[in-house]
Amino acid sequence: MSKSFMFKLAAFIAIAALFVLMLGVSMGRKFTEGVTSDIVLDKLEDKYGQSFELKSVQIENVGNDTSMNRYKMIFVPVGSDETFEVNASMDGNEISDFYEKILYKDDIEKEVSSYYNDTTDWSITDIEYAFTGNTEYAYDNMNDYVSDGNVMVSVNAQITTKNPDIDAITESVYEYVNKFYESGYQISINFESDSRSRIVRIEKGDEMLSTSDLEKIMYGVLHETV
Repeated sequence: MSKSFMFKLAAFIAIAALFVLMLGVSMGRKFTEGVTSDIVLDKLEDKYGQSFELKSVQIENVGNDTSMNRYKMIFVPVGSDETFEVNASMDGNEISDFYEKILYKDDIEKEVSSYYNDTTDWSITDIEYAFTGNTEYAYDNMNDYVSDGNVMVSVNAQITTKNPDIDAITESVYEYVNKFYESGYQISINFESDSRSRIVRIEKGDEMLSTSDLEKIMYGVLHETV
């Protein structure tokens, strides 16, 4: 048997072994995805009492090594076209879903829009919403979901009068912020100015700002924008 034949045979065996190994890894990954997806689907349906359909799965890395990998899954309620995200550990034991975002988002936006009363002193230029993934039980209603601090509302605002009254603006902003605080929203208001922004911010667990603290912030805003 020639050396040339032996070399070709060894090369063929090595390539075949590599192919089998890669096929095994691929099949193993698909098996893991399938099992984990079924686990997550069962948890979602038990949690919310309705049916869902898996649309896509991908692996995300949230750290510096593969031990920090997780699945990002996209689901849709059966009979609906609104998708939502679920982050799951590789074994499916830990999940964080955003289903309640699509349940309550429209009503939340309506409620937030009702908090602002038109004023000539300041106006809102933009509002953004950030939702916390739910890792535990399903909430009974929007109010319970919001009051548990699951929604951060970020507001961009600006002073709209040339001769602002600091007392009037402070009172108006205080009333606006307090509505969020009483409902349980996290709230951040960024007042735009020529030099730098001034931010009013209340996060989960924070106490409501006092009028004196808010007045100091607003004084900085007015001092820079006038």
